[in-house]
Amino acid sequence: MITAIIAAFADMAGARASLATAQVGEELERQKQKLMLGALGVVFGCSGLALATLLVAVIFWDTHRVAALAALTLVHLACSAAAFVSPARNWMTPQQLAGPPTTL
Repeated sequence: MITAIIAAFADMAGARASLATAQVGEELERQKQKLMLGALGVVFGCSGLALATLLVAVIFWDTHRVAALAALTLVHLACSAAAFVSPARNWMTPQQLAGPPTTL
């Protein structure tokens, strides 16, 4: 009787482990796909921004050459700063930003 219970428990544990292994594998594949799509998005976004910069520079080259390049430089720096600040703000909770808790 006890051996049958132990065998059934071992069989259930094996089935759970098999399901967990399959779920972890599927989650890894989903994360790989997200990473690939994110990388493609970054590449195409950067190339689009570079082409838009080139377009604006060509349009204003004869009249406002320096002003157009300065404005585009500021836009690029602002986008870069926003990209670096945003993850830190979204990933850290207010408790983490406040520092470690003090004990009495």
